[in-house]
Amino acid sequence: MNLRHFLVAVFCGLVQITVFAQQHPFSSEVVVDGYGNETMPYARGEVIRRMDFSNPQVPDGFQDRYKTTMDKITDITTGWNKLSPPQGFRATFHKIIDIAYDDDIYESPNNDPAPYYVSRLEIVFEPYFKGETGKPEVSPQGVGSVLTLSINNPYWLVGSPLINDIYVCPRKTSDFYGYPVYQTNRDEITVVGKKQIPLFIPVSQEEYIRAQIAFWENEMAKKQNEQQKPENQLSIKEAFNAKKAERLKNMEEAYNTLLKYDKKAAEELKRTSLETEAQLAADLVNDPDANLSKSRLLEDSNSSAQQILTELKAELAALSPEQRKKQAHYDVNAMERYHNRSGLVPFEQAKPRVNCEPLVRINKKIVDDRNPEPQLIVILWDILSSGAESHQNPQFLDSDKENYRAHTGDEGLAGLYKQQGIWQNIFGLVVK
Repeated sequence: MNLRHFLVAVFCGLVQITVFAQQHPFSSEVVVDGYGNETMPYARGEVIRRMDFSNPQVPDGFQDRYKTTMDKITDITTGWNKLSPPQGFRATFHKIIDIAYDDDIYESPNNDPAPYYVSRLEIVFEPYFKGETGKPEVSPQGVGSVLTLSINNPYWLVGSPLINDIYVCPRKTSDFYGYPVYQTNRDEITVVGKKQIPLFIPVSQEEYIRAQIAFWENEMAKKQNEQQKPENQLSIKEAFNAKKAERLKNMEEAYNTLLKYDKKAAEELKRTSLETEAQLAADLVNDPDANLSKSRLLEDSNSSAQQILTELKAELAALSPEQRKKQAHYDVNAMERYHNRSGLVPFEQAKPRVNCEPLVRINKKIVDDRNPEPQLIVILWDILSSGAESHQNPQFLDSDKENYRAHTGDEGLAGLYKQQGIWQNIFGLVVK
């Protein structure tokens, strides 16, 4: 061996010794964390695989393929040496197969004409604490870090809708090993897909205003139906008094049941119930609306809704044919600033991401609902519950760790975030 090869071998050996020297051996050592908890960060952990839920309405072909996909992701992940076995935490892989539907429009998947058969893999890293027997245990309160991979569910691409199936377009903030990271109005997500089509479809100004009109028309129709119900003809005070006997009867039954076991608690329940009853009755005496029926209040509400409808229809009528086709841009201050009812920023004055947000719908073609192969994976991280910037993005954990005292579960999941090879193998499962 020449001198160069000898030095390289010595250097590699030193690096290997250093790496292994940094690994703490498994032990039952107890460490008190910054919150006063007795933790066991060096305890030998375990890996658990669980099938938590499988909707029987999902066809067998989807069931089998999703189980295979989730098992492959689990195998890829557990191949990481930090999980063979984990140290200081328990790793649980929860598998779920279900039906996704547009629950902002439909009451159940049976009402949605095009629901999706979907699956979800939740990877939970729970740190160990010293149990009453002195052995390592996870917290019964569910302290842990969670990584969720949602498969073939396009509804995970967005947050909460502005109205019906219309959303503020998520903002692209960064990349995760070649795939985009978006901030919705709810979560930060990573989107993994290989189809060369847009994730979102622009919503026109006309579409948005018509959606608003349809919403208010529907609200008015529901309130008109409520107005016809006999019980809604009573005033608020009359309705309260009509149910007084029923409330007192329920209280007496609860009192008598509790009296058999705890006289003091039963007396406290009775006293509190009677005081609450008296307070509610006193509040109604001073409430100017207490003598009005619910039907009358609904009628007043519909009068306001009718005014909103009139303004929305006038706003739509004022748009030219060209303006109606332009993409809608929303801002919470637009109604006051532009004196309109829709909240839209006029297209000519719109500066997306500056004074407004573009409105979109999900491009549902991003997933073929007849194909059980993994076409879309949406990744959601939940690292710290403290409000730190690393809460949904583990790349910031190192800078937050000192301030927020990350536990072993956090550190484990943050370490997994950095395993580019694992993620490339997982991404390789996604088809076009």
